[in-house]
Amino acid sequence: MEEKPSYKDKNDGGQPSVKRFEEMIDQDAQYFFDVDEFEIIVDHYVNECNYRRALRALRFATSQHPCSSELLIRKAQILAESKNPHEALKVIQAIEQSEPYNTELLTTKGNILSQFREHKQAILSYKKALEHSLDKDDLYMCIAFEYQNLDKNAKALDYLKKAIDFNPENEIALYELAFCFEVEDKLAESTLYYQKYLEQHPYSHAAWYNLGISYSKMSEHEKAIDAYDFAIAIDDSFASAYFNKAHAYAHMGEFDNAIALYQETFRYEEPESFTHYYIGECHEKSGNYISAVKQYEIAIKLDAEFADAWLAIGRVKAQMGRRAEGRAHIEKAIDIEPDHSPSWMILGDILIQSKDLKGAVAAYREAVCFDEDNVTAWLKYADTLFRVDEKNRAINVLRKSITVNPDSHHLYYSYCSLLLQSGNKKKGYEILEKGLLLNYKLHTIIFDYYPEAKRDRVIGSLIEKYKS
Repeated sequence: MEEKPSYKDKNDGGQPSVKRFEEMIDQDAQYFFDVDEFEIIVDHYVNECNYRRALRALRFATSQHPCSSELLIRKAQILAESKNPHEALKVIQAIEQSEPYNTELLTTKGNILSQFREHKQAILSYKKALEHSLDKDDLYMCIAFEYQNLDKNAKALDYLKKAIDFNPENEIALYELAFCFEVEDKLAESTLYYQKYLEQHPYSHAAWYNLGISYSKMSEHEKAIDAYDFAIAIDDSFASAYFNKAHAYAHMGEFDNAIALYQETFRYEEPESFTHYYIGECHEKSGNYISAVKQYEIAIKLDAEFADAWLAIGRVKAQMGRRAEGRAHIEKAIDIEPDHSPSWMILGDILIQSKDLKGAVAAYREAVCFDEDNVTAWLKYADTLFRVDEKNRAINVLRKSITVNPDSHHLYYSYCSLLLQSGNKKKGYEILEKGLLLNYKLHTIIFDYYPEAKRDRVIGSLIEKYKS
């Protein structure tokens, strides 16, 4: 059965050129095709991802039209697309001296150089093409992407703005711009840019949406919701706008509104596992644990490897008092993502509740192994060791924790309390001073860790010393 063609013949809407070419191959004959016909033939095979047949067509094409730069450039493009950039670059280099100002050639060369990660050279090629091209916004975009590859997002911003100035309807540029503003930590500038853009283009749903995203990143959720509302008013099937509006409501603690909006996305796109996950999270935060579990289970049905959903079920079931079931789900999450520190920490918490302190020690050890910045895990690891009477080991754990988290006053105060409880008061006072220097206001933490410290005169004098 003949497949429906994707490219049409320029003359009659069919594909007689492709049929004639295949007839020529089958009969081992020689037919003549003009350059336009060969381009149709080549595009047909590229559309089918049949690069071998496309290159074969180009061999015939270049034998009949050896001076056609269009065909040679197309050959280079196909070689690059088919993961053969070295050969592609050779083709470009063979013709670039005779056509140094051919914008398609220069653009293709830039694309090939980008594949080689020669981003600076790619930029030079695109900039040279800019000098002779009337269609500039695509080239501005190409340059912006190369600057992003070089981690020069400020330069990328400049060229994305140029792309939008040249073509205000360039939605890809509008989205990329938001990303670069965020990476450069210029969210306030981002909102000003989109507001100014919207003064001239008030019906751009993409601009309203990205304005909302910027406000969301700044935790200005009410303003974000207003922006998403405008995006939805312009395009009422804009699923991403409903989704992020739901996010904003969730951050504001308005979980019923958030759930309704997450569900609204299902009218416009196929249900996604992470959307059900967020619905479950809203139910969980509302205390509706049964509904939360149902949503997390739907998320797992859609994606059996969704570790966060397995973890969430385990966490909720533990909160419901069903610790054995909760543990099983958390262990499943760990099987999927064994290096996820929060999963190990939650497992440790459940084991503490189940009076399995040694098991909890092992879990907290894994938590800090996979994330040395997890201060809470260090604290729980040391505390549990202390509870199983491994005091020296607990002290050593906190000593190490401070070397990797030297700015955590919590760790210093906890370390101090363990030293004092172990009788090493001199070292304990020394560590206390470091904690007081880091954060005096929260020094009362020491009394939570070690209530007897309230009666220690040296501690009292140190606290008074650093009061000012």
